[in-house]
Amino acid sequence: MPTSRVLYAALLSACVTLAAAAGTTKANFEDVPAVPVVPGFLGVNQLPRPYKGLCYDNLGLANQTLTLGGILPRSSPNDVLNSPQSLGVAKVSVGADNCPGTGRSFTLKSFYVGCEVVTGQSVADAPKPCSLTIKATAPGGGTSGSTVFNYEPQNLQGLLAPMQKVDLSRVKGFQNVKSVEIQRPGLIQGLTTVLAADDFEYVLN
Repeated sequence: MPTSRVLYAALLSACVTLAAAAGTTKANFEDVPAVPVVPGFLGVNQLPRPYKGLCYDNLGLANQTLTLGGILPRSSPNDVLNSPQSLGVAKVSVGADNCPGTGRSFTLKSFYVGCEVVTGQSVADAPKPCSLTIKATAPGGGTSGSTVFNYEPQNLQGLLAPMQKVDLSRVKGFQNVKSVEIQRPGLIQGLTTVLAADDFEYVLN
């Protein structure tokens, strides 16, 4: 009997895990055609609105095939960028007036991120440490959650560094939200910092 109970519990846990995974959407941008970014320039492409149920504001689609330095996409070759030229905070959202065809809310589980400094040269950009403020807004308005993620380049491959995972699955306030903002460093540091992100995992509600 105890063995049967253990087996039943294990099967129940597996079913719950599979059900949760089945409802998760992963946005890695690999199914969207994009012209490769020329090293030293911030040429980006536009994402569809919505893309896999979410709208991405101030985040341009970039094909990093030709990249010689900076941040490696988590899923190569495409990622999304927020740069000083974006003139706004990177935001992922649903249900807004300018984001038709989406639901009322979503739960952001995780995404990958990295920062790079714009060298202004034609050779390569370079990875750099940065502190990112991540804020969630509830469907009714108002901040529902906030956290800070510190990116520190590691495991360098020449002038290239991999992204790091921002895990929000256990962070209060990022469940059933209307939007999530990812804020680059402000003032002088922000003028030379590019935010790169990839592999967003979320559940649409």
